Amino acid sequence: MKLLLSSLIFALFLFSCSGSSSNEEELKVELVEGVTQTKGPFQLAQVKYKEQYELAQLTLKNAQLNEDDQTLILRFNEELPEAYEIRYTVNNGQLKRSRSSELKVELLEGNNVVLAFLALSNGLRIPNPKAVYLENYSIGLNESNEVTKTGVHLFHNLSNTVDSAAFYLDFYAENVPEGSNYFARILANGNTFNVPLDKAYKLNGMTKEYHNLRIQLVDGAGAVVNGPFNDTGVISVEVE
Repeated sequence: MKLLLSSLIFALFLFSCSGSSSNEEELKVELVEGVTQTKGPFQLAQVKYKEQYELAQLTLKNAQLNEDDQTLILRFNEELPEAYEIRYTVNNGQLKRSRSSELKVELLEGNNVVLAFLALSNGLRIPNPKAVYLENYSIGLNESNEVTKTGVHLFHNLSNTVDSAAFYLDFYAENVPEGSNYFARILANGNTFNVPLDKAYKLNGMTKEYHNLRIQLVDGAGAVVNGPFNDTGVISVEVE
């Protein structure tokens, strides 16, 4: 009986270690050597995406809009593995996180451009167009003409509260013309980084306090591209 119990405990230990190792592997991040910018106290390093992820798509099951209390329920088909989450935002505002495949989104009067995407729990977005949901829900009569299906929009993946050891950020760009020379401009406490749109980054040198960040979509002439979401304004980010 003691032998059987010992074997069972050993088997459970191996199973636990195996699952933990798998999750850690999903969250492991490699930096691209030689692709680092240094401005003031900050270093912006490019992150190397994995070739494959356990889950790489997000498909809508149904959406339930309630205009009376201005809420939206989004239900997705996928069950999230342990190292995954869904991140979502309205009008490129504060980013929220969910470990559930069912989201309750608070809406506003007027346009509500809802972006939801699959991400790892360390913050990195899964770089697959099939892992993104983007839709505009209009409430009332205050609909803006700036929000269009064909408009060029830049959304950011940046939490308002960040771990200093894992300060990752990336972008989702919609309708950027093929072959354009658009890029993202990141301002960190006034220090400017110009980076490609299709990469992810880790920002090092962030002390544990509040920092001011700003993200803009910029054309080849250095001008901010016209659009309601292409300049975040100043975002106050707390680094814990």
